[in-house]
Amino acid sequence: MRLSPSVTEILTRPPDLAPAMHTTLAAIDIAAFGDRRRDDEIQLRLRRQMYALLAEACAMGSLPWWDCHREDRGDGALFVAPQQVPAELFLDPLAHHLTAVLRRYNRLAGDAVRLRLRLAVHSGLVHRDDHGVAATPWCTCSGCWSPAPSSAPSTAPRPTSG
Repeated sequence: MRLSPSVTEILTRPPDLAPAMHTTLAAIDIAAFGDRRRDDEIQLRLRRQMYALLAEACAMGSLPWWDCHREDRGDGALFVAPQQVPAELFLDPLAHHLTAVLRRYNRLAGDAVRLRLRLAVHSGLVHRDDHGVAATPWCTCSGCWSPAPSSAPSTAPRPTSG
C-alpha cells in the first residue's frame, strides 16, 4: 500500500459537501510557520510535508483522507469528514499516528524544517457555501491556538459620578 500521496492527489478536491450537515472537522496548523528562519522555500517544504504526514497518518488509521473536504489555510488546513466517519477516529488513532510519523520526520530534520503541528478536532453543524465551509466548531478549532488578547474588554460596571 502506497502511503505518500503525490501533490496532485493532495490538492484534488473530494466531492462537494451537503449544504449543511452534522459532522467532524479538524484543523491542523504548523506552529511558528512565520519564523524568520523560514523563507518561502522552507515554508513550501513544510506545507508539503504537513500534508504528506497528515495523509499518511489518516491512511494508517483508516480515515478516508481522500473523501474529506479539505481547505488550505496557508500555515495549516481544515478538513471535514464525511458524516459517517465517527469523531473518535480523529482522536485515536489519528492523533497517535500523526505523532508517530511526525517524530520519524523530525528525527532527521534540521531546525528550520523541524515541524511542530497542532491538531484540533470538533464536531457539530457545518455549513457549506461557494467559498468553503463555515461553522461554530471551526471557530472553536481555530481558536484553540489563537493568541490570547493582550487586554480583554472589561465587563465590570463603570463608576458613575453623582
